[in-house]
Amino acid sequence: AYNPNIYAIAESIAHSPGIKTGGDYLFHARRLLESGQMTFEFPRPVYTETLAGAEFHIMSVDLRVPPTGKMMQEYYATVRKAHVLVFILSYVTEEERAELHKILETMTLTPQP
Repeated sequence: AYNPNIYAIAESIAHSPGIKTGGDYLFHARRLLESGQMTFEFPRPVYTETLAGAEFHIMSVDLRVPPTGKMMQEYYATVRKAHVLVFILSYVTEEERAELHKILETMTLTPQP
């Protein structure tokens, strides 16, 4: 059985002048994933969604992983000052996805000045 999960990452982009949005960050994340030895699929273009009052760019990723079969991920990224805030949801069923989304929807963010 797979254990659905949410990873949270805060990364400094102070020295990455080309990253202005979560979409910019996900562009580079995709290139990094594609350069590895595992085969990732990207079933849809990056899209945006408002979560906790902030605009997040979202990248959907599929990965074949034995023995569970296909694992899906959703990368949520937003820029907050000199950092990018990223949440990665990992799941194998739509029920797990729905449960993770309910958890993510409870998040609050302080407004940016």
